[in-house]
Amino acid sequence: MFRLYSRHVGPLVTPLGDVAATGRVVEMRGMDIFELDGRIAGVWAIADWLALPSQAGMVALAGGDSPTE
Repeated sequence: MFRLYSRHVGPLVTPLGDVAATGRVVEMRGMDIFELDGRIAGVWAIADWLALPSQAGMVALAGGDSPTE
């Protein structure tokens, strides 16, 4: 599991569309899963692509707050 922190100073390209810079600090959580069979046989990456647009003000989640606030 990992967390990435950054300040949103340039265009944010997401699967939901691009978001202009907001200057806000944003956080993204994710996880890499490795399948091992004596060596790496497969890799899956999972990322929370809803949190970034929410924190940048592009979308509003039901209940109001960003999941990381």
